[in-house]
Amino acid sequence: MQPPLPELRSASPDATPLFALADAIPDMVWIAHSGGTPAYRNRAWNDYVGRAPRSGNSDDWTDVVHPDDVEATTATWREARQTGRACEGEARCRRHDAAYRWFRYRANPVTAPTGTISDWVIVLADVHLRSCFQAELELSARRREEFLGALAHDIRNPLQALNQALYVIRLASVAPDTVHRMHDLMERQLSLVSSLTDTQLDFTKLRWSTTALVPSDSSVGAFVGRVTEAASPLLAERGQQLEVRVDAPACAITVDVPLLTQATSHLLLHSAFAAVSVQLQARSETGFLVLAIGATDGQVAPGHGTSPVVTSSVVTSSVVTSSVVGSPQGRGVADGDAGITMARHVATLHGGTLDALHDASATLPYFTLRVPLVLPPRR
Repeated sequence: MQPPLPELRSASPDATPLFALADAIPDMVWIAHSGGTPAYRNRAWNDYVGRAPRSGNSDDWTDVVHPDDVEATTATWREARQTGRACEGEARCRRHDAAYRWFRYRANPVTAPTGTISDWVIVLADVHLRSCFQAELELSARRREEFLGALAHDIRNPLQALNQALYVIRLASVAPDTVHRMHDLMERQLSLVSSLTDTQLDFTKLRWSTTALVPSDSSVGAFVGRVTEAASPLLAERGQQLEVRVDAPACAITVDVPLLTQATSHLLLHSAFAAVSVQLQARSETGFLVLAIGATDGQVAPGHGTSPVVTSSVVTSSVVTSSVVGSPQGRGVADGDAGITMARHVATLHGGTLDALHDASATLPYFTLRVPLVLPPRR
């Protein structure tokens, strides 16, 4: 039998070791009365949801839970209070910047000497990265099976034809012209197998259809620092200026940092190729990381000729810019398009979008890359 928690009603939380301990741990902790009304939430909870310490404790906690998880979480919590037994489960909780992360929660009853439940202690542990890794493993395994199944299906018929041709050739009474026809058949089927294999094993197709993301926790400021570190040497070699503006450097993000860094660097170098100066802006916008990349003055650097002009209105998850006007000296348009294609795929993998400047009268391209602040597990 556990002692009740009288401090909830008779003492200041700041003055008790119990609440000092709760504020010191990284997990989010609630203490609720027997009827389920929240009486205390620790510092980790307040920092996560963006509420002032020990304020708003009477607010409905379901406002923080993802709408798709509210019904199941509410039912689990109701059953625990009715039966007096501990409960646990997983749900997505909204952060102060509108990003959602997965948490595993467990509610344990605190029993008074009389045998009745006096309070509940609820602990929420962040399991978002674990959920992402598990989802990526399952997705990769499923796509491998689909790939191998498609490959086996495509080459089964040609191999069967080759078997039949070999059987005919081995017959003792087969005529010479029949052997010749079988040889022709075998050559055609082998050519078909080679073509099918090349198509299925195309590097770009295989890479982007089976890419597994490796998310990690970082911040907008640290991520932008990696991008500028990757792009600055080439910009300095060209004598070009880079202007960086980060509106919320401390904003937490959970993305595939190396892959997103590579994509952003491609867009930055593509925009800056023929420009005198280029700008990278990063901001948080309702659950999304927004990266705006483009020239700051619209001037073309001397000796670079005309920069490619994006004529498509939007580069989304299904459309990529391929129509450009002009070609900078020393680089083919195809190279730039490959970088844009790569960036589009990375945005799509993260559940985001890539938009391009649609004004055909502009002299330099401008891109806006939007990805969720927190990568959701891909199912």
